[in-house]
Amino acid sequence: VTLTSSDDKTFRVDRKSVRHAGTIENLITNMGLDDSEVDTSELPIPLSKVNGRTLEKIILWMDHYKDDPDYEMPTVLEILLAANYLDIKGLMDSCMKTVANNIKGHSSDEIRRRFHIVNDFTPEEEEQIERENTWCD
Repeated sequence: VTLTSSDDKTFRVDRKSVRHAGTIENLITNMGLDDSEVDTSELPIPLSKVNGRTLEKIILWMDHYKDDPDYEMPTVLEILLAANYLDIKGLMDSCMKTVANNIKGHSSDEIRRRFHIVNDFTPEEEEQIERENTWCD
């Protein structure tokens, strides 16, 4: 199968590996291209929401289908969004596990810094949230 990223990078991917991607698998099936007689490598599938750098990492994961992503958090989040778009459940689970491990044991301020999240709560709203969630401590 040939996949084309949003920045026009082309990747040839083994048909077996693509089976992890529900979106691509459904497209191939719905177009009647799942017959082994049809050469799907000549029909590039455009992926308008996935850039080449991210698609390359996703293909590597689909080919080996094992380890959790070992990248910087912005890259993991890009991969997570693309895996959701492509409906790759195993990769989404791995990315979410990585995100959860990066959140676990950190304060809200540390998490905000790590994920570049702006705190838009007023001090009053923060106090109210603290009161409502004392059971979490």
